[in-house]
Amino acid sequence: MLLIACVILIFGVVLFRSISGSKEQLATLQATEQELSEQLAEQEERSAALEEQRVYVKTKAYVEEAAKKIGLIYPNEVIFKPAE
Repeated sequence: MLLIACVILIFGVVLFRSISGSKEQLATLQATEQELSEQLAEQEERSAALEEQRVYVKTKAYVEEAAKKIGLIYPNEVIFKPAE
C-alpha cells in the first residue's frame, strides 16, 4: 500500500511539474505571438507605403521632381532666382 502511495505521489509531482512547465511555455509563446503580430502589422503598413511609392514613381510628377533636383528644366521654362 505504501509503495502504491509513493508511486502516485511521484506521478503527481511529475504531472505538476509538467503542467507548470507547459504554462510557462504557453506564456512565452503568447508573448512571442503578440510580438510577431505587432511586427506583421508594421510590415503591412510598410508594404502599403512602398506600394504607394511604387505607384508614385511611375507618375510624371515624380519624373519632373527628380529632374528638377538634378537641375534639368523644360526648354521653354524660365527659372527666377532671388536677388542676393
